[in-house]
Amino acid sequence: MCGIYGFYGAPDDELLRRMGKIIAHRGPDEYGEHSDNTVSLGIQRLSIIDLTPNQVPLSSEDKTVWTVQNGEIYNYRELARELKDKGHRFKTKGDTEVLVHLYEEYGISFLQKLRGMFAIALYDKTNKKLILARDRIGKKPLYYYRDSKRFYFASEIKSLFGVPSFIKEVDNRSIADYLTYLYIPPPKTIYKGVKKLSPGEALIIDENNTASIRYWKLKFRGENKKDFRELQEEIYEKLSEAVRIRMVSDVPLGVFLSGGLDSAAITGLMAEHSSSPVKAFTVGFARSDKGYDETEYAREVADRFDCEFHHQNLKYDVASILPQVIWHFDEPFGNSTSVLTYLLSEYTRQFVTVALSGTGGDEAFLGYPRYWGMSMAGIYGLIPKPLRSGFINPLMQTLPEFTGGNRYYHRLFKRVKRFTSSFENSPSDRYLSYLEYFDPVNKTALLKREFLGGIEDYNPLSSALRYWDTELPSDLHRAYNIDVNNFLPYNQLEYIDKMSMAKSLEVRAPFCDHELIEFSYGIPPNYKLKRMEGKYILKKAMKGLLTDEMIYRKKVGFDAPVGRWLKGGLKDIFLFMFSNGRSRVFNGDEVRRLFMMHIKGQRDLSVHLWMILVLEVWYRMNMENDIEDKPDFNLSELLGYREGKGIGNYETGIAKS
Repeated sequence: MCGIYGFYGAPDDELLRRMGKIIAHRGPDEYGEHSDNTVSLGIQRLSIIDLTPNQVPLSSEDKTVWTVQNGEIYNYRELARELKDKGHRFKTKGDTEVLVHLYEEYGISFLQKLRGMFAIALYDKTNKKLILARDRIGKKPLYYYRDSKRFYFASEIKSLFGVPSFIKEVDNRSIADYLTYLYIPPPKTIYKGVKKLSPGEALIIDENNTASIRYWKLKFRGENKKDFRELQEEIYEKLSEAVRIRMVSDVPLGVFLSGGLDSAAITGLMAEHSSSPVKAFTVGFARSDKGYDETEYAREVADRFDCEFHHQNLKYDVASILPQVIWHFDEPFGNSTSVLTYLLSEYTRQFVTVALSGTGGDEAFLGYPRYWGMSMAGIYGLIPKPLRSGFINPLMQTLPEFTGGNRYYHRLFKRVKRFTSSFENSPSDRYLSYLEYFDPVNKTALLKREFLGGIEDYNPLSSALRYWDTELPSDLHRAYNIDVNNFLPYNQLEYIDKMSMAKSLEVRAPFCDHELIEFSYGIPPNYKLKRMEGKYILKKAMKGLLTDEMIYRKKVGFDAPVGRWLKGGLKDIFLFMFSNGRSRVFNGDEVRRLFMMHIKGQRDLSVHLWMILVLEVWYRMNMENDIEDKPDFNLSELLGYREGKGIGNYETGIAKS
């Protein structure tokens, strides 16, 4: 795991070093650079496989092919054997050198042979070509920017801030994307001129042009005709294999363990493949946020597999952490789980350098409640429309959304309200409504006039809608296609990468193995979602490995107590930020109206308000300040807030009295 950077064009050693220094957190073990008159490559290395120093960047024997990589190639040993049989000679024992010899042997088609998570920059000196590529599912990011002199690339946008021509100019359409999804899908970023590579995409840059190729696309090849039991057994085998190949490491390795099905399955399979106790890491909550705590469930899993269990209750200052989290993302990102992942990564990194995660299980096996909505549509549709639209939906919309109490039932209530309100839409619009946070009317009311330009005729949902393939056999197939191509890489994998790499921790996700994803795509949806039970076939596959209690426990999720933060320690500072015309981005009156609806328990708008807070803080940090080093201030200092009492004195985000 590393941070890579560089450019195509005239060399500039000072600029190259500056690009690398700002992302040194991604690879603190060593750095290496190579430049000639055409291409400059750099890498900040986090040593995972083959710890021998002075190996980066790597080149062919004749120095005509050079490469840097962020990630891991899990099948590198098999590929190395194949290449040695063809006469290639290796000077290292790591996975990156495989890329050089594969390119020599197969050209650009070498990407088809890789199984792993990666962002790659490869320089073909003979043909004066630079190749950039991103893994199939989108685990590792890569950004790029062009000016009149050079074509630049980097693992994080902040590497580009040192480019003399770079100007921070906000893309209003990207703000619309963010307020729709929580994130900004590629190729756009928050900055005009900066783009991000899509999963499964490669760019080929030479002296004359830049060409984009899509070397992988999730394809539906028909439903698997094997019976349920055969598929169940094959799931176990494929997930076990995905876990096994991700346990290759020359440094200490562990697992993120939440107590849910996905992380429990990964932990159990790791134990099967390990000759020593698996190191399992869990963070919990104290006192008022105990409803978010899954420590006892995680401990049960750890005890079952004789894990070396590490647990820490979170005590943190949200006002200090948030600027750091935002700095690592470079652009607005509204999933508050990122804060918890940042803290979990910080804790885990004290013991190991690599951790496996259960990320991707919900997408691969239809685990999200929104799939229930698509599945139950046929049954709900049997109710006469006049009764649905004239009575049930209006009644549901008048009921308040309690922001406290049992989290499971609170969420279920919210989802039923959303289901009934969107039911009369087309299936595609109904599903997209489950992904949408602020609709166009909300955005117009919220945003200041200067941020509305250019978005009047823009539909942010189009980036997800393109994956609603009407040639697929069912709406659940289409939902799967959207989530694997949109929600999984741009939301889930985005925060896993940024928050773990902020602490120099490599996180691997076996459920995101592209071969497992392709296999799961062909499993009949009614095997994955049976009535109201998601991940049905995965649960059956894990019987024997896990206890029934572990398998069938109600889904909780690794969520932050944002609602309590906003009612407690962040309340005064939030109101200060959006009062008296202080907001740089939003109409403060509209924000405060939403805030009071949340405070009074009329609607649970915790996610929406968190998104607003993040975008406002991001704007002040990045557009009004020149921040290259990680910020050490808190929100109070950023805002000039001096009035409240208790600010900066938090425990789990709640101000002490």
